[in-house]
Amino acid sequence: EEPKATTVTLYFSDEEAMYLVPVQVDVTLKAEDQLEATVLNLLIAGPTIEGLYATIPPETKIKNIYTNDGICYVDLSEEFV
Repeated sequence: EEPKATTVTLYFSDEEAMYLVPVQVDVTLKAEDQLEATVLNLLIAGPTIEGLYATIPPETKIKNIYTNDGICYVDLSEEFV
């Protein structure tokens, strides 16, 4: 199966940690890639735009992630707290 290109919107914190700023990112998914995990990994990696800050600590690990009936369930490591 061919890789699939899509655009996702990520939300990062502003300098004052008062607002979330949307950032559109183009991603290419291979057949074995899970969109939900890809999005979370991008959030964990943090923004590439100066003046924006990560909303998830960079040491956070994804323990489990799945979608059922349109709801995405995420189990993150304790670093998220």
